[in-house]
Amino acid sequence: MNNKEPINERAEIAVLGAMMNDERSRYDIISRINTDHFTTDERRAIFERIGYMTDGRRLTAKMVKDQTTETKERRLVETADGAYVDYDHFKRDIEELVENYKLRKMYHIMSHGLKQVGANTSVDEISDKVSEGLSELIVTDTNRYIVSPEERYSETRMELSERIKNPEISYGLKFSHEEPGRTIGFPSVDQSILGAKPGDLILVGAETGIGKTALGVNIARLFSVYQDHIGYYANTEMDIQELEARLIAPIAGVTVREFMSGQFEGTGEEIMRKEQRAFNAISDYGDSGLMLSRIPSLNVPKIKALLNQVRMKKKQLDYVVIDYIQRMDSTDHYDAEHLKLKKIAMRLKEMAVQYNIPVIALAQRNFEGYVEGGKAIRNECDAVFYIEPVKDDDIDYMHKAIQEPSKQKLANYKIVKNKVRRDDNPYPIYVNFDKKRQFINEIM
Repeated sequence: MNNKEPINERAEIAVLGAMMNDERSRYDIISRINTDHFTTDERRAIFERIGYMTDGRRLTAKMVKDQTTETKERRLVETADGAYVDYDHFKRDIEELVENYKLRKMYHIMSHGLKQVGANTSVDEISDKVSEGLSELIVTDTNRYIVSPEERYSETRMELSERIKNPEISYGLKFSHEEPGRTIGFPSVDQSILGAKPGDLILVGAETGIGKTALGVNIARLFSVYQDHIGYYANTEMDIQELEARLIAPIAGVTVREFMSGQFEGTGEEIMRKEQRAFNAISDYGDSGLMLSRIPSLNVPKIKALLNQVRMKKKQLDYVVIDYIQRMDSTDHYDAEHLKLKKIAMRLKEMAVQYNIPVIALAQRNFEGYVEGGKAIRNECDAVFYIEPVKDDDIDYMHKAIQEPSKQKLANYKIVKNKVRRDDNPYPIYVNFDKKRQFINEIM
């Protein structure tokens, strides 16, 4: 009888080799496994090192070896590099590694059960422990797959009591922030959906040049700079410096052009104040939990891999913004664009639930105002908002919603609630969009 712990050394080394030699394999791996799948300190160390070095640039075995000082680890890099064949072989290797990890878990569960037999533990107790351990191999969060009312009864009463005492706890990540004398953001969005809750897929759509990225950056700023949430901005098209300028300029009270050019306008004293505010705003950005990116091509497995990296670095992840959904690729082939987008939306919703975070997906609208695959995408979303300019037929309602004439003049854009699950108020939210500063704020 073989009582040895099951270890597939060949699969562990081959998977490390695939990480160093093929980008697609690398993102597949980071999205599926972690250090627990490896059985030696050297392999775990190399896996983590490759994960930290994965930032969208080309990666080679030589680059990994150059970052490795331990002799055993350097030899492992060479061995793993030589073990890589191609993507088809990798797919077999990763399945073998995952299967071996489950077998190893099962081995420890059963070994512990056998020890309990020798310790005169009752059969029922041993059976319960073994069953619980084995079930975790199939379902990672068993207490949410079947929710018993008897088990939830007391918790539900207590949760309601807490919400009555403190309504703020009923909100997810808030789209607004209170400061002395002013409110930043979109309190009416918070009222509509009670903030961005874990598992939510929220779509934000706009035509080209109307404010899609501006609204995405404003949301990220609210979540991570004005509040303390850890987030990831998956950006597929904009230069990092411009993205940072859009993020930081409104905090400093300067225009994006001033921030990007370094040429601040005004009197000498005004310029000095702007420069100081800009450096202070950069400090606020540096202290925030917002991780930016620039990714040439993006699909859901790659996003998952990148989110895992953020979790490794920050030990936490509260949300992700995807800019934007039409730039994403599907790992499956579809002849029709709307079918591809529907599948991507389904995968993003699954990801939101799996990672227990809200996913904010930006979307491009065409000149007729439609999002490609809009109906199919909409069905997967918990909320859909469109930002668009104010029109003549808004005037009557806008005057009722905004009492002060001076504020009415500031309303040049509106956020349309195309779909909200937690509110029945159909009216738009009027905002001021300061394009020079790329700052959007609700008119209240």
